[in-house]
Amino acid sequence: MDNIVDFLKFHRKKVGLTQRQVAKLLGISRAFYSNIEGGRRKTPYENIYQLAEILEVNVETLLHYYAFRWRVWKGEEAL
Repeated sequence: MDNIVDFLKFHRKKVGLTQRQVAKLLGISRAFYSNIEGGRRKTPYENIYQLAEILEVNVETLLHYYAFRWRVWKGEEAL
């Protein structure tokens, strides 16, 4: 996977959840989660660990994808 958008969608589907279900577990609207998964919004920091748990992924891996995205947004070369 090359980016956070693909990562979130892949793992959400892997655990068999809809966007609505993930949003409900996070305590946010489906529309807001859709924007997160679509790359138009950032995951609130208070939800990062909870999202990793929901998607059954290591939080460090999730943060890696967010850090990569941040470097791309800033125009820095990815490592």
